[in-house]
Amino acid sequence: MSIFIDGDDNGSGTINDPYKTICKLNQVLTTTTTINSKEQLIINIAYGDYNNSQCTLDLVNLYDTSIVTYNSNNNNNNNNKNNNDKTLYNVFIRNIVLNIINSTININRIEFLTNNSNNNNNNNNNNNNNNNELSMVISNSNVIFNCTSFNYFSSITNNNNNNNNNNNNNNNNNNNNNNNNNNNNNNNNNNNNNNNNSSIDNRIINSTVSIMNNSSLKMEGYNFKLLNTIIMINNSMIQGISFENLANILQQQQQQQQQQQQQQQQQQQQEEEEEEEKSYNIIIDNSVLYDFSISTLFKSQVIIRNTEILFFLKINIGDSSIVSIKESKVNNFLKLSPLGQSPIISVNGNSTTLELSDVEFDGFKFFLNFIVSESLSNIIINRITFSNCISSNFFTISSGSNLSIENINLLNTRNILLVNIESYSNVFIKNIKSNNCFDGSKNSIGSLIEMSSSSKYYQLKKSNITIENGSFKCFGTSLFKNSMVTFNNINISIIVENLNFITLLDNTNLLMSQVQIQTNGINGGGGGGGSSGYLFYLNNHSILNFQNLYYSQSNYASFILSKNNSIIKINESKFQNLQLPPNGIPFIELLQSEFVISNCVFNQLYSTGSALISDGDSIGPPLVSNISIDSTSILNSYSQTPMFEFFYSNFYINQLTMQYCTTESQLMNVANYNYIWYDSYLVIENSIFSNNQGINYTDTDPIFLTNSLLFFKDNFVTISNCTFTKNSFYPTITSFNSQFEFYDISFQNNTGSFLYLEFSNGEINRFSMIENEFPIDYLFAFSNSHVNFTDLNLQSNYYFNYLLYCYFCNLNFNGLVYSDNSVVTSTSNNIFPFPFYGGMNGYPIYIAQFILQSANAIFNNFNINDNHFFSNLMFIEETSNVYFINGLINSNKIQENSTLFINSKSIINFQNITIYSNDFTLISSSSNTNNNNNNNNNNNNNNNNNNNNNNNNNNNNNNNNNNNNNNNNNDSFNIYPNSLIDCLNSNLSISNCNMSNNYFPFSRGGVVSFWSNYINNNSFLITSSNFINNTAYIGGSLYIDSQINSNLFIFNGNYLLNNYGKQSGGAIYSSFPLPSSLSNINNDNEFLNNYCYYGENSLSSSLKEITTNVKSIYGGEVSMIQLMFINYYDQISTDIFGSFNTTITLINDNSDNNNNSNSNSNSNSNSNNNSNSNSNSSNSNNNNQLPIFVTCQVIAGQGYLLFPVTPSIPGIYNIIVNDFVNVTSSQSIGAISMETIGCAPFKISTIDKTSCQYCSVGSAPSKTSGKCEVCNENQLTCLNLEVYTLDGFYMLDQDVLKVYKCPFDLCLTNNTCSSKLSNGDLCFNCIDENNQPVLAKSGIQCCTDFQPLLLLPILLVYLLFALLVSLFKFKIYRSLFVKVIVFLQVNSVVFYSYSGISLLPIFRISLDTIQGICLWKTLDYNHKVLASFGIIISMILISLSDITVKVFLLYRSSFKNFLIKPFIRILETYPIQNNNHTSRARFRWSLFQIMFIPLLFNSISLFTSNPLSNSLALDPSISFLNNSKLQIFLFTISILTLVVIVIYIVDIIRTRGVLTIKTIHLWLDLVEMARLSTFVILQLSMFFNMNYFMNIIQSLQLVYSLLLLLFTNFLSSKKKFSRLSMKNELHINYNSKIILNFFQSIIFIVADSSFIQSLQKPSYKGFYITALIFSLLFIYFIYKSFFIKKSNKKRIN
Repeated sequence: MSIFIDGDDNGSGTINDPYKTICKLNQVLTTTTTINSKEQLIINIAYGDYNNSQCTLDLVNLYDTSIVTYNSNNNNNNNNKNNNDKTLYNVFIRNIVLNIINSTININRIEFLTNNSNNNNNNNNNNNNNNNELSMVISNSNVIFNCTSFNYFSSITNNNNNNNNNNNNNNNNNNNNNNNNNNNNNNNNNNNNNNNNSSIDNRIINSTVSIMNNSSLKMEGYNFKLLNTIIMINNSMIQGISFENLANILQQQQQQQQQQQQQQQQQQQQEEEEEEEKSYNIIIDNSVLYDFSISTLFKSQVIIRNTEILFFLKINIGDSSIVSIKESKVNNFLKLSPLGQSPIISVNGNSTTLELSDVEFDGFKFFLNFIVSESLSNIIINRITFSNCISSNFFTISSGSNLSIENINLLNTRNILLVNIESYSNVFIKNIKSNNCFDGSKNSIGSLIEMSSSSKYYQLKKSNITIENGSFKCFGTSLFKNSMVTFNNINISIIVENLNFITLLDNTNLLMSQVQIQTNGINGGGGGGGSSGYLFYLNNHSILNFQNLYYSQSNYASFILSKNNSIIKINESKFQNLQLPPNGIPFIELLQSEFVISNCVFNQLYSTGSALISDGDSIGPPLVSNISIDSTSILNSYSQTPMFEFFYSNFYINQLTMQYCTTESQLMNVANYNYIWYDSYLVIENSIFSNNQGINYTDTDPIFLTNSLLFFKDNFVTISNCTFTKNSFYPTITSFNSQFEFYDISFQNNTGSFLYLEFSNGEINRFSMIENEFPIDYLFAFSNSHVNFTDLNLQSNYYFNYLLYCYFCNLNFNGLVYSDNSVVTSTSNNIFPFPFYGGMNGYPIYIAQFILQSANAIFNNFNINDNHFFSNLMFIEETSNVYFINGLINSNKIQENSTLFINSKSIINFQNITIYSNDFTLISSSSNTNNNNNNNNNNNNNNNNNNNNNNNNNNNNNNNNNNNNNNNNNDSFNIYPNSLIDCLNSNLSISNCNMSNNYFPFSRGGVVSFWSNYINNNSFLITSSNFINNTAYIGGSLYIDSQINSNLFIFNGNYLLNNYGKQSGGAIYSSFPLPSSLSNINNDNEFLNNYCYYGENSLSSSLKEITTNVKSIYGGEVSMIQLMFINYYDQISTDIFGSFNTTITLINDNSDNNNNSNSNSNSNSNSNNNSNSNSNSSNSNNNNQLPIFVTCQVIAGQGYLLFPVTPSIPGIYNIIVNDFVNVTSSQSIGAISMETIGCAPFKISTIDKTSCQYCSVGSAPSKTSGKCEVCNENQLTCLNLEVYTLDGFYMLDQDVLKVYKCPFDLCLTNNTCSSKLSNGDLCFNCIDENNQPVLAKSGIQCCTDFQPLLLLPILLVYLLFALLVSLFKFKIYRSLFVKVIVFLQVNSVVFYSYSGISLLPIFRISLDTIQGICLWKTLDYNHKVLASFGIIISMILISLSDITVKVFLLYRSSFKNFLIKPFIRILETYPIQNNNHTSRARFRWSLFQIMFIPLLFNSISLFTSNPLSNSLALDPSISFLNNSKLQIFLFTISILTLVVIVIYIVDIIRTRGVLTIKTIHLWLDLVEMARLSTFVILQLSMFFNMNYFMNIIQSLQLVYSLLLLLFTNFLSSKKKFSRLSMKNELHINYNSKIILNFFQSIIFIVADSSFIQSLQKPSYKGFYITALIFSLLFIYFIYKSFFIKKSNKKRIN
């Protein structure tokens, strides 16, 4: 069916009678009933221009309807006109509202226009169009616009586009060109125009619209709302139109329906979903879009292909939608794009996909955003090009968007931002290319990716960014935040300005793999904590990871700045030919970050002011970083400043190879400026440092201490398994105030030095320096440090002067091997190489491998062998303390002026050391071992230490000249002070050492030379050591030239065998006296086969003195005087032989003295005067006679001369051996003083004093009377010259009128003492085995043993005694206990002076217990009395107390099973008796009887004096009444004691009734006390005259015994005692007293018997008497127990 329209008049619609107006068609289509809905309808519109104001064309329910144009005759003119103007359109319909509902329509070659639009698309019309008339609705239809145009466009500038932000999903676009499937939806389609709206309302619902074949839609501000519609545009032009897809409304309804249909099968659901996906499409192909926009809301698919987009393209993509733009171009033909433009493409919906393929954007300037994604969308871009774009942002994504770009090309773009990420998103960029920079000095292209540094949205989720296969040329900054970023196969060529190329913030992780970088720096970076100007900037926990980076050909660019716990990893990378920044900004700067380099190579780095890696500077807060370098090489580089510089960080290096690097400072500088709060560490392992050097070094330059390979300060440093080869540094390693550990270090063929320390502590383990070909300045220098060495191996090296210097350090060497080294002294250019010297007087005076100054060092388990020394091994000075333990020193060659150990003012200690086969050789031309031996067979005096080779010192024509300073004066070689161990003013200790086969033939001491140049307190301790087969010129093993204090000298347990000292001292030579005697040295050591040139000679010394065994001679005869040449070992110098001129000179004439006794008063004088002083004295004496010259014949150190002197010339003479005067300028052998003392002993001068004679037989001269006196034959034997005392007597001053009786058995015949420990007058003084005085005595006997611990048992005995007395206090009155104690006290007093008395003194309450044993040597009698008084008072107090009873009562339950019945009875009756006044009084009287003798003896002993001297009688060491505080105190106590005794006795007599005893009994007790007092007084008063002592004692004892017997018989015969009870009481009280008195008499008789007196040893006498006393007591106790008790029982019965 066809309908025709032609003109404006009415018609029937046929071709012959067409409708005349378009509006008529709407009426016909809605009213006719002839139109079949299934029949094809063709609406033919004749060519022409139809203006239908307020007309609506409703195409409703039409099936297969076509609107076509035809040529009618009525319109030819118009058609011709239109054909002239338009070629595509023949029908122009103006101002019509087109509604297509439920129809299938094909519109061909028609142009729809408004009144404001002309046929030429005039865009200059500025009039506003009333859009209310021109709305379009398409619903449930399939519409094809074929070569159709909608020209509703008025002006470009009036374009108002509404961009709706909708949520969209991404789906693939299916280009469905089929007819519309008329879905029977329940949509109420409004077919009328809503004329009340302010904008055009166009709707396309459930339809398919095709615009093709040169169609054109120019509809300004037209917004088509699409519901379930397919739009297909092909080969057409769209301008000013917006498509807004509202499909989401329907879709939501469908989803609700689907949820209600839960029982449908899965297969049907999938089919429906596929149909839905096919339903929502916009397809634009091969078209032109001008100011075109598309908005999709839900599950839409937009495809734009082969399309050119002019001016602006606006695409808003909603939820689940897919937009594809392929093979298209977006052009901006404006010169400038206004700022604030909306994005070209906005992706707002979730699950949305935007695809761009083969798309080009051209000509955009100052455009903020090209593509914006604000949702969970996918943007897929392939082969995109941006051309001629300036200052624009290409991509802005956020909210989890995914951006994928492959093959992007940037052509002539400047200052662009490729990707702007506003919140977390994912980006993939591959194959990015750019052309060259517009400006070669700037990065003109712009930025690659930026993320807002201030946004907080990045913290929600990480972004993932991948960039591959790109070439970044002239790019600017990129910023990443909280992202995972990957750069792979990227080539970067940029210029680093004041901004960072890549910035990583907030947990960003950047992986750069297969990246090549070339940079140039203009202004450098910020540095020192700045945040700009770096190639890479990391902050806040970000990570930068390089894999296979190649960074080369770059100048002055800063590489990385990392802050705030960020991490940098560089692996398998290479840095080649880089010039680091010159402005002090590090190439890599780390601030509180972690940095890891592995398997990298740095080659040809050049720096004039910046570090390769640094952690900032020392200013500001500490920012600690961790740096790790592993398997990395640094080669062929140069740096004026440190290559590695760290101030706060931890540095770990493993398998670093650093070769051919040069620095003017350090290669590594690690200084911890945060050491107070944080301990940083440096670890270097498994690394190699070779052919590196530090330059610009001088010893005065400040760089002296810092020109190092490694410098560290305030760190913990570990270096292990590292090799240093052919480096040149001064030093290689420098440390200040650090702790370090070095392990497995190899140092070979380096120059300069290795290690310098100040205030550092650490360990060096397994250090080796082997086969070093180049001499080093030194190896180690330490100051104020502590270093432990383990396994230090120094072998086969070539050394100069110095190896180690230590000042105020502690060193510990364990396992030192110093072997096969050659040490050469360069004296011509001896520059002290160390940075300082701690000495007070310039540099050290000795050159040595080891210089220890004020240091403490221990060398343990060391081996020093096969070395060749041209200088010294070790110089120890200034209060150093050095120990050598468990070492071996052997086979070393020591050249002239060298030695192994020189010790000055220090301590050196050798323990368990073996020193053998070390040789000393001469290199000087004057060396000559030939010895002329001119009269040297007797020359052995080595007193002088200055060995002058003067051949002109023999001024006397005496072939026996023995002047010692010219010993071997024809020898043509020097004597060197060197020995193996040379000690000057130092302390030496050698123990358990073996010194053998050491050959030093021109030296002093084959092993040790110990000497001083002033008197000092240095110690010399050698014990348990062997000196075997050692050779020296003087002192085969030891040379000692020092005055040593006795308490500082120990030499014992040594073995000296086969040693040879050529001149003297086969084993030992000393210039000064050794403090130990010769006998002690010989006894404490073993000397065997030690020789000198003159024969066997173990010990020798310089000549100490020439002495004689006669110090005075007597007149009337010619005396032969023997002279002895004595060395300092107090030996005769057997090496002295010959005849010596001797001068005898009178210096003091005593001829005017008439008193012969005066002439004899100086018989014991032993004065030695200096010859110079004697000479002066001789010149001042007018009575001096001319000197007498005699000859002294000397053989083996002993000389003899004749001294002719008569009694007429008494006086004092000097004997001088002329050859030994002025031996040296500082020392001479003094004259021998010889005194003539008149007549010989026991001779008397004649009246004329011309001769002497003896007295008659039985007489002898007395010095007191000056005449012959008759001798007491009971005391003396007098027979001419033979005058001597008998046993028991002592003669004072050889005066027969001064003969005294010695205390008991102290003296023997002729003034000899019975004990070798006794000496002095009357043998009353004591000495020890060293002849030192001893104050302590056991009674009057000297002690052989001293046991201070014996005081404890003594005090314990007295304590127990007092406690027992306290317990039994009420039982001891009139008991046997008191009588026995008194009995023992009497014997202890009477036999006080007897030798061998033991245990008895303890009952006298004395500290003397066992004969011969004292507590300590200085315990004199005053202190013993003081102790006795203290003990007595304590015992009295304890006895008077109830302490024992109280203890038993307190613990009675515990002691119940142990106490016997008597104890129990005592405890039960104790309270009753304690309250009894009589019981207490009787106890006090008994206690007084016990303490009477101790108190009396100690008190009276202090008031008895020695008749021979003003001393205490019992102790000659204490002056009598010396007014000392102790003496006054003791006198006071004694006087008070005696007064108290008298007062108490008087009180007892006055109140005797208290005791309830008869007066006669009390007086008998007093008589006994008188007897005891008499014994005490007699013992103390007759102490020095014991002849009649025992006679008096026996007499008194006899009288007392008679009185006691008479008294007992008298009492028994009285009637008042006739009762049996009285007699029993008498028997009980006095029977025991009579028996004990009888025993006492027996003891006195036996003690004075001939049997006791005939005993040879005095100690036997006391022993027998003591045995007798205790035996009698034992007998009495047996008698008491068996017989007296039985008789008492019978008597009672």
